[in-house]
Amino acid sequence: MEKQQQKRDIESPEDRYINRHLAEIVQLLQENLYYPRRARKQGVEGKVVVKFTLTQDAEVIDSKILSSSDEILSRGALRTLENLSGEFPKPDEKLILTVPISYSLH
Repeated sequence: MEKQQQKRDIESPEDRYINRHLAEIVQLLQENLYYPRRARKQGVEGKVVVKFTLTQDAEVIDSKILSSSDEILSRGALRTLENLSGEFPKPDEKLILTVPISYSLH
């Protein structure tokens, strides 16, 4: 039981990466958000949670939707990640990240 507690106390490489680069990641997502035209026209807003692997070259691979409020927004979120492949800060090792992407018209 103590070993499990120790593992939880030790920060994962993913946590370290997110903590170190959070502002930059948020800014990249906001500035490069692909908001599908149909979703805008229909006033669709919501949140998509995506999971993806970030390689040491900052390439995005194996992106998956974990949860989404709308199918159109899901496609937009995947396209956003695809467009940002190579733009994220380079990690020291391959990471699996889970990131929420918000879509708001306001």
